[in-house]
Amino acid sequence: MNGEFLEVLKARNLKECLNNFLSSVLKATGADGGSILVVTEEKVKARQGKVPPEVASIIEGWESKVEEKLKGGALVIHGKEPIPIAEVALPSGSGRLYNLPVFSEDRVIGALSLVGGPGYKLAPEARKALLSLLRGLNAVLPLYFKLEAALKRKEFLEFFFQIGQYLTSTVDLNKLLLDITEIASLVLDAMAAFLLLIKEGTDEMVLEVVYGGGSEALHMVKGRIGEGLVGWVAQSGEPVIVNDVQSDPRFNPKVDARTGILARSIICVPLQVKGKTIGVLEAINKRSNDGFDEDDLKILRTIAAHAAVAIENAKLQLSLKEERDRLLRIQEDMRREFARNLHDSTLQYLSAISMGLEHLSRLLEVKPEAVKAEIDALSKMTRQAIREARLLLFELRPLILESQGLIPALRTYVEQLNSTGNFLAHLEVEGLDKPLRREVERNIFSIIQEAVNNVEKHAKAKNVWIKLGVEGDYLTVSVADDGVGFDVKEVLSKYKEKMSLGLLNMQERARAIGAQLSIRSTTKGLGRGTIVSLRIPVSAAFASGEEKE
Repeated sequence: MNGEFLEVLKARNLKECLNNFLSSVLKATGADGGSILVVTEEKVKARQGKVPPEVASIIEGWESKVEEKLKGGALVIHGKEPIPIAEVALPSGSGRLYNLPVFSEDRVIGALSLVGGPGYKLAPEARKALLSLLRGLNAVLPLYFKLEAALKRKEFLEFFFQIGQYLTSTVDLNKLLLDITEIASLVLDAMAAFLLLIKEGTDEMVLEVVYGGGSEALHMVKGRIGEGLVGWVAQSGEPVIVNDVQSDPRFNPKVDARTGILARSIICVPLQVKGKTIGVLEAINKRSNDGFDEDDLKILRTIAAHAAVAIENAKLQLSLKEERDRLLRIQEDMRREFARNLHDSTLQYLSAISMGLEHLSRLLEVKPEAVKAEIDALSKMTRQAIREARLLLFELRPLILESQGLIPALRTYVEQLNSTGNFLAHLEVEGLDKPLRREVERNIFSIIQEAVNNVEKHAKAKNVWIKLGVEGDYLTVSVADDGVGFDVKEVLSKYKEKMSLGLLNMQERARAIGAQLSIRSTTKGLGRGTIVSLRIPVSAAFASGEEKE
């Protein structure tokens, strides 16, 4: 008997366990055939040996009645009570049929049937062996139920691991959103699935994608947080199952009118990243008409968890691509700007010097007395070309800024500006007795450069004042001129159309160091001109201890 029961324990799953058990029972009882049914979350059956068709129909009738009774509620059998065995004589003396309850922990969970041919009768020893095997099965079944549950959890985890891998590997946001709704609809066996994203900084939700329900026209339908069941989920951050939506006060009938799909049952979960709700995933109308349940909720929440991370990842990838493209455009604009500056200044001087040298060679032949004046003019032009070239190179890469810091770099910059003679530059520094962070120095210098370049190109100024100092909790930087000024409001309103590289550069540099950038300008009166101001929190501006990049 022990050897026979060991065969039962070798099974790797419940189906195999029942087959091994039935085989052991047939050996122990000498029955011709048998059938066993176990009903838990799923129905599992096994049949072995000779079971004539007319007997099989009787067994199936018994099993159907047991299944129906189990659906109606638990049947209990107490461990101390004898296990009942029903015995039926088959027609025309063709044999006997026995039926016993299969139980687990005092709860009936199925039925066992045995078939014997003519003259067969369950002997006392066989009966004893049968009951012993049945009690042994009662002891091991909970283990197999746990094994089945563990296997299901493993399959569940593997399935959602694959879903997670697939979703997070997709960087095409539109395709990702469609895939999420398709997965939700198919896994939950729902008529349709919707995905809405919350528009950043507003209470508006946009229906980004729909799967099922046949409605491309639904794309981009808008709603608001707090509106309807979906809006309630977005507002509360809690999931919801409603299998009779018409009776739920949170349900908004206008939603049906907007989507054209009559909702009977709804399951809806928030899409959350780091506790922040970014959208809502919803499925409607379970095809089986049974309504959604807690298992469906667990599944949809798992999909939503993967989906939220994947959406943020795809958005980040898209943002990085846009940022990369923007930086490439800026880099190309800077190349063109540098080439234009080189052409308009240094190259113009070099061209003039080249033509002057040709003129000088002819002048030596026809008018030697004029050569000295021409050489003086060419020397002056050469010095100016050198100054312009040095200024361009300094603006492109001020090595002194890296080696000695901001203030020495600004002093050198002012000297070079004054050497060009375009205007008079003044530098005033107060209260900077501690070293600044390198990143702050680089960005301040670039902003000053850009402001001075704008003065040189547009202001027609006679003076430029560069000031740095500490006012309370802020490091302040300003570049002021006495030029013609401009209409700041008008320039800013056309900024996005013209994509001014100078203004963009200053704004990006200021944002990088947490600074406030402001521009004031006037075109009339004695105070006309422009002031570009920068305010940086002292805590972010000055280096503490060793310099940190």
